[in-house]
Amino acid sequence: MNTSTQEKLVLAAVTYSAQFSHPLTEIEIIERLLQPRFLDFLGDDDSEFTSQKTKTKQKSDKKDLANFSRNDFSKAITSLVKKKKIFKKGSLYTLPFTKDAFLMSGDGRKNEITKEYKEKIIKELALISEKIPWVLGVVLTGSYAAGVVVDKDDLDFLVITKKNRLWLTRLLFLVISFLKGRRPHLPGGDISHSWDFNFWLDETSLVLPRKKQGIYEAYELLQTRWILDKENTKEYFFRKNKWVDDYFLFSKLLKIETKSSKMNGKKDKLSEMKLSFIADVGEKILEALEDLSFFIQVSYREKKHGKQSVTKNSAFFHSAKTKTMILDKWKEIYKQALGNQSEVISKKLKKQKETKVLVTGVFDVLHQEHKKFLQAAKRAGDYLVIGLESDFRVKKIKGVQRPVFTQDKRKKNLEKWHIADEIFILPSKFGSIKDHLSLIKKVNPDILAVSEHTSHLARKRKILKKIGGEVRVVRNHNPDFSTTKSLQKSNIS
Repeated sequence: MNTSTQEKLVLAAVTYSAQFSHPLTEIEIIERLLQPRFLDFLGDDDSEFTSQKTKTKQKSDKKDLANFSRNDFSKAITSLVKKKKIFKKGSLYTLPFTKDAFLMSGDGRKNEITKEYKEKIIKELALISEKIPWVLGVVLTGSYAAGVVVDKDDLDFLVITKKNRLWLTRLLFLVISFLKGRRPHLPGGDISHSWDFNFWLDETSLVLPRKKQGIYEAYELLQTRWILDKENTKEYFFRKNKWVDDYFLFSKLLKIETKSSKMNGKKDKLSEMKLSFIADVGEKILEALEDLSFFIQVSYREKKHGKQSVTKNSAFFHSAKTKTMILDKWKEIYKQALGNQSEVISKKLKKQKETKVLVTGVFDVLHQEHKKFLQAAKRAGDYLVIGLESDFRVKKIKGVQRPVFTQDKRKKNLEKWHIADEIFILPSKFGSIKDHLSLIKKVNPDILAVSEHTSHLARKRKILKKIGGEVRVVRNHNPDFSTTKSLQKSNIS
């Protein structure tokens, strides 16, 4: 069954958010629709818009693009639901294999409590920032701004300051965060109380550098939420970053009516006032302190974290690896959504004959027995796949206090070991024999690796036998090591 360009664009929007377990409304999907030419970025070589090699083709693209309407995409969304390529629950949409995203949205009593707590923290920062004259804008970014409610995650912010006040403001924010208890990690990796100031700009550097004007940054800006806006800084910021419009079909980000003449670049600034001699001396002292603050903070961060992406007027503390990881995962999920779910899991194996080993589990607080077990599983074959239990399932199996780490964090922790060739999140509905058999058929492993204390071995052997595979015990149980025991010990101590 062919997938139209409109449907592919809808899938691109849904898959980007699905990797963060964020379902979208129809309005949110349409707001996030890429220009068709960017389907090529996702590896969609069959798109009628991706190969723009001639002027004739480009003109044709513009003509076709002009014929797109919001109604076309509403129909495309309905069509994808019928084709079972996207799943609808209430007014929200996600992928059939990321239905647990509904559990991570703002719905439900537990999430409402978490959201109420997060909003209290956000309001606290907004009130503090309002009183600091050097602060022009505070912008909520990251997963929470996009609509994902995870109780143990921190809150990410972009802060915009006056000219020559960025590093003094950052130092002030760090002190306030410490005094307010918004900095330290709590036991179990809990950073739910924390403010994380990842991005900093002053009013002279509102245009993002060209190397940061990509699809990832465009999505980040689209999903932001301004909690403080002084002197029309929000409008000024978006007008300076009009490049965002180049990525989206129906971007309304910059369609803001001009309310003042400040957009000509002649904003009211302290430096434009006629300063008295005393004020002038004070300004020079502050500028000297700004330079000193810049030197101390950058030196400290480079000593602790290596080379930093900073200038006197901007700072980007988010890891470049995060961007690469998100974009790579997006491409993978998009291809998975276009075709059969098992194609992505098995694509590397189709080209070569390898023994595939499957391991499933929670893998929450990792310890040495986890590593030894996975190493033993890896030795049992050529290609190791880990199916990671979803947060929803872990809470059901282990209790409401688990997992300590979210499914995405647990996946990242396992990836750091570089043992598995592939890691994916298991479905939230994964409790019946039918569910297990369905997954086994999709992954098609030669071996299901287990430890000797694994439960339901007879049932698992019966399921593997149906596809010609086997269940193999690859490591004996070590009773001295378990995540549950580790957590119990930490609570006692």
